[in-house]
Amino acid sequence: MIFLSHEDEQQRGDAPFSIECCMNEYDITKEEAQIKIRNIIVNYWKDLNQEYVKLIGTIPKVLFMSMINLVRAKEFMYKDEDAYIFSKNNLNTN
Repeated sequence: MIFLSHEDEQQRGDAPFSIECCMNEYDITKEEAQIKIRNIIVNYWKDLNQEYVKLIGTIPKVLFMSMINLVRAKEFMYKDEDAYIFSKNNLNTN
């Protein structure tokens, strides 16, 4: 499932994680919160793609692609687990 570093962040005493916030706000289980957050992310990509179509030709392509690639990199890093914390798991190319 997604958000594998959730428990580690709790143990370190990090700020409340999105899962806890979602669980508290909607009074749902951790698994339901994970699904809800994944759906938010999917819908965000739809919104981002719609905005992309609107912005074609209004800002320099190199600037726009830089912004899009930053978002893509963040999604890759955090999609299934915290690849920043667990970098040897899915960022290792060897």
